Amino acid sequence: MEILALRNNQISEISGLENLLNLGILSLEKNKIRELKNLEFLPNLTHLHLSDNSIEEINGLDSLTSLEYLDLRNNKITELKGLGNLNNLRELYLEGNQIDPNIIEKLGGFNRNGCAYKAQKFVEYCRIND
Repeated sequence: MEILALRNNQISEISGLENLLNLGILSLEKNKIRELKNLEFLPNLTHLHLSDNSIEEINGLDSLTSLEYLDLRNNKITELKGLGNLNNLRELYLEGNQIDPNIIEKLGGFNRNGCAYKAQKFVEYCRIND
């Protein structure tokens, strides 16, 4: 499994990953990313770290069916959507966003680390409501 760690690098756009087909872990925390794009070329990605960016919307993850871990803490996300195809997702971190707390509570809430107690409930919610 290949790992690419580019945290805290002032990156504003995800690009240049087309040839990293064996990439398993991508770490892009503490950058300036606003949009999730150019990830469709990463079929073997299991861990995606995107906390502390400026992401406003969860999208562009449909092809990441191997994804098990997704960290989107401390972004600017306001709606819960875009997770419907992530059937292998086991750990989902969404704390520090602006998603309706009633929806979060309805789906089981977060632990003290900001991880969803039941990540697959979030996936099911998106599958129904996307």
